[in-house]
Amino acid sequence: HFFANFRQQHIMSDSPKPDSSTPGITGPSANAISGLPVDFREVAESLVEMGFDPARAAQAVLACSGDLAAAVDFLTSSADQAPSQEPAPAPAPAQPKPVSADEEAVELGRRLQQMLASSMGQSSRPPAGAQEVGGLSAQEKEAIVVLTALGYPEPVALEAFLVCDRDPERAAQYLETYGAEAAASMAALRSLPPGVEVRQPGEREMLGRLLSGMSTARAFENPSFQAHARQVIPVQKLEAQAAEAVAAGDPAVVRTAQGEDLGPRDVLMKMLLQWYRGSFFQWVHCAACERCGGETSGAGMSGPTAREAEELWAQRVELYQCGKCQAVTRFPRINNPRALLDTHRGRCGEWANCFGLCCRSLGFRIRHVVDFTDHVWTEYFSEKLNRWVHTDGDQFNAPLTYEAGWGKKLTYVFGFTPTTAADLTPGYTQKWAEVLTRRTLVSEDWLQHTLQCINRMYPSSPSPPQSSSPPPPPAGQPEKALGSAAREPRPEEMLPRQIGDPQWIRDRGEDGGGRASVAQENHPSPAEAQSPPQ
Repeated sequence: HFFANFRQQHIMSDSPKPDSSTPGITGPSANAISGLPVDFREVAESLVEMGFDPARAAQAVLACSGDLAAAVDFLTSSADQAPSQEPAPAPAPAQPKPVSADEEAVELGRRLQQMLASSMGQSSRPPAGAQEVGGLSAQEKEAIVVLTALGYPEPVALEAFLVCDRDPERAAQYLETYGAEAAASMAALRSLPPGVEVRQPGEREMLGRLLSGMSTARAFENPSFQAHARQVIPVQKLEAQAAEAVAAGDPAVVRTAQGEDLGPRDVLMKMLLQWYRGSFFQWVHCAACERCGGETSGAGMSGPTAREAEELWAQRVELYQCGKCQAVTRFPRINNPRALLDTHRGRCGEWANCFGLCCRSLGFRIRHVVDFTDHVWTEYFSEKLNRWVHTDGDQFNAPLTYEAGWGKKLTYVFGFTPTTAADLTPGYTQKWAEVLTRRTLVSEDWLQHTLQCINRMYPSSPSPPQSSSPPPPPAGQPEKALGSAAREPRPEEMLPRQIGDPQWIRDRGEDGGGRASVAQENHPSPAEAQSPPQ
């Protein structure tokens, strides 16, 4: 339904409306350009002024990531399009040469490899698009155009279409889930870190996710973002609470569960966590109706608007329909930590992005932690303990929670600073040998070598006090600084997931197998049992 509605509204509308931002362009082609981000739209309009067809101009801009010169080369190198103020006469339909299914598969495979090689910088030509791939029908090429109009580069849309056996609805769903990572990995591979070689699809995905994690951590270093965070956080109140707690000497506050003494900054981190969860951030399962405030249920996914993409850094938007007034509410998944200071709501991704910025604004050295089994959280470096400390929601220094309490089958857990990437998985598991059997995306040798290469990209240098990044770990070696493998889980690490809708937690298999009840705190309880992603 999402795919059909998108085609009806943005591509196949019977009564298209002219877009005021693209004067002189009307019809379905105008929709193709008006749906682009502002920067891309300006490039597409320039191509139209040169005489290119608007739909093809929008396609070229997406394929070439907004590069005008590359888009012109893309269009002029394509046999079916050249700049002309007059429409070219339609060529006589060619009789297709019969091909077998095997021949078609070989041709598609060859073209896909060319596309991937081009995206990795092995060719000066822009990545191959649907118009250049053999074996696609006119209807299938139209489906690729619709998928690219969702905001993804054409090579990514084409890859999704082929991966999903040419099913456009499945491809749209695939893009909503994996498209952003695929686009990031393709962009990353245009400039590989020195010494890194990428030969397998899993290596391409892994490298893209590693560089994407570092990019997320870099956003926390923005001085204006940090300044705004300090305006939002009740800094003086938290500092006073921390000072009072230290003076009172309550062991539950000034010591770890292992009896280690904490410093004043560690206690301040606890006060920040308490405020963040209890008074600031709101967990969202299903967004409340914007019209009447009623309960909603999931109604599919959508691509972001230009404003949502540019200001909120949203890559996908969840749709929710009200059971009372039937209005549809948009819930963009915001990645801009500055914007999250104003909305302060979402799920784990938004929680960790916003909390990471709050920590950096108070001068804490942190790592943005990404768990490949769909979770994210934050570590900070304790000067008193001289090690990294795990924090997540109401959890403090409880790294075995995910495996022992939630019941997760961990694979990869990475920690990111703006200049480093570290494999933290051993610190979060007691079952390292078992976890290794599930780490099949890339070889361990390739992963360690790649981490070494990434960490060598940014040599150590003096940094301003408020912007200093944590020192890199030993290059490429999985970290065991949290010391989890050498001990048994503590009682607080045996609890199932505590934050989130109970049915959603059960659907995700994070209820610890039903060993304990799940608390309902700081989140709505929708009547339906849909399970949105993190």
